Amino acid sequence: MKRLMFVRKRNSCLSQMAEGFARNLGTESFEVASGGLESSNVNPTAVDVIREPDGKPIEEFRAARDAIKQHVLELLESQKMLTKPSVSI
Repeated sequence: MKRLMFVRKRNSCLSQMAEGFARNLGTESFEVASGGLESSNVNPTAVDVIREPDGKPIEEFRAARDAIKQHVLELLESQKMLTKPSVSI
């Protein structure tokens, strides 16, 4: 089984978002995780940025979120781990 890990210094938001996108968009043929040098809990902001609660845009994070999602899509597609190859942001 393949393993995919997103690592940042604090694992406080961006790596958690990448993990969330990979879990949602990828196949079940690999394990996914995020981590960092400093431990942290799931960041509620990371969850809110991905979901945009109540349809309200979170402008200050939208560009970063979309870039992360695009990079995750490209990575999953290159490794043939994407559930739907035609998925786009």
